[in-house]
Amino acid sequence: MTVQYAMDEGSITLPAGYTDRTVNIFVQEPLTDGLSNLQVARDTARHDETLDEYVDRQIGLLKRKIKGLSIKSRETVVLAGCDADGIEIETRYNSNGKSVYQRQCAILLANGKALIFTATNTVPFTSAQLAIWRRMIDTFIPA
Repeated sequence: MTVQYAMDEGSITLPAGYTDRTVNIFVQEPLTDGLSNLQVARDTARHDETLDEYVDRQIGLLKRKIKGLSIKSRETVVLAGCDADGIEIETRYNSNGKSVYQRQCAILLANGKALIFTATNTVPFTSAQLAIWRRMIDTFIPA
């Protein structure tokens, strides 16, 4: 069995057993005072894993990989575009002596796949940037 995989640039046929783990990175060019980037990552939740359990597990993995990772906030949000629950976290850590600030929102799709939206900044997010973040993730509509 094969799977036809579509992407913006075209499509390819994959043998059975391949899973999409791609990451899309969207950057603002030219850079203004908006969000400099938005990443969309794909993952697979464990069998019968809830969204809370998935996020707990991922935070544990991140804390093991990123020394000094601090979870500043965690809240359940509803994405307006698809009326789906997500969990949004705000994190901070240091990389090469510089602060890194992130907003992440994870959602589980009906097929057990997870989507993780991430915005990264080198300074705390402004209220205008947070409004852009909210507008972007609220537009997600599942296929």
